[in-house]
Amino acid sequence: MVKIMHISEAIAFGGAERVICSYVTALAKDKNLDIILVVPDKYYNDFFRNICSNEVKLIPYNKNFFSKLSFNRFKLIKNLIVKYKPDIIHTHDPRMLIAVSLMKKFFTIKHFHTQHSKEVWRKSYLIEKLFNLNADHYIAVSSEVKNFLINKRGVDTNNISIIFNINIHNKQSEYKKSIGKNQIIKLIAVGRIEKEKGFDLLLKALAKIKEKISDRNFELFVVGSGSMLPYLKQLTVQFGLVEKVNFIGWRNDVFDLLLASDIFILPSRNEGMPLSLVEAMTAGLPSVCFDVSGVKDLIRNNIEGIVCKPEDIDELADGIIKLILDEKLRFGIGERAKQRIDELSKKNNMADRLIRCYFGG
Repeated sequence: MVKIMHISEAIAFGGAERVICSYVTALAKDKNLDIILVVPDKYYNDFFRNICSNEVKLIPYNKNFFSKLSFNRFKLIKNLIVKYKPDIIHTHDPRMLIAVSLMKKFFTIKHFHTQHSKEVWRKSYLIEKLFNLNADHYIAVSSEVKNFLINKRGVDTNNISIIFNINIHNKQSEYKKSIGKNQIIKLIAVGRIEKEKGFDLLLKALAKIKEKISDRNFELFVVGSGSMLPYLKQLTVQFGLVEKVNFIGWRNDVFDLLLASDIFILPSRNEGMPLSLVEAMTAGLPSVCFDVSGVKDLIRNNIEGIVCKPEDIDELADGIIKLILDEKLRFGIGERAKQRIDELSKKNNMADRLIRCYFGG
């Protein structure tokens, strides 16, 4: 039996962590694989344990004693290798990538790394280049992330595979009337309430929408939590949107809420592969999105969704208005979005693609 260990250094539970859960749950169905997931204890019970299948062996660790390039991180990796003797280690965070790459100099293991974003916050990769710290193979979650690995990290294109995380739900849409009021167009946006997710841009667009089509009833449901919530609530007061915007917190029934909505909005400043967009398309929702990483891997403008220039509030507002006013267009785009995600899912069996990466073929 081949032992595969995934390691997460989550700072929050978001899209990347959901990808990891999808990875290990899909892999654990193969009886020839022993799947281990190492996670921060802070997110063990409420998130990872609830989402991952019981076949996945979960190992919590205390992340609080890590600094940026802490010796304790290397010690953790060493202890995990000695105790569990994995054949493959699969990392998901830049610091774990460095730590495992260093440990490879002392242990015989295969190392894979999933790049979940373009890391727009990083200015230098000096440490990796200086010490030649790289995984044996990289997995990019979108085409733009692959280009980032090639152009910024200097990774050979032959050492990169693109694997979309696309899980298809089979729920029906009887849930449609469970949120909001009847005859009101329900807008929904999902994600961590942090700057990169762009909810402030969405509220500014909503203020413009309210001015332009004041006779139309609509409500926005924001699903998620994060540090910018107090600021966003201030904006709703400032823009006179208190009656229009509902902050409903982090939920474990996101797909049901999508089924109950009419239009999905992705106002992000930065993404890797937007999983909330994947789920919205699966639910048959039309979407209005900024043109960030991953979006054009999924939708074509005005066919499966409306794609706007990044951070262009006027264009975002106009795209939302277009869908609010045209029920036939909403339905048509939503149907095509669902068909598109079905097609991509059939071409992109995640477990099969991962196994081919690990073992060749």
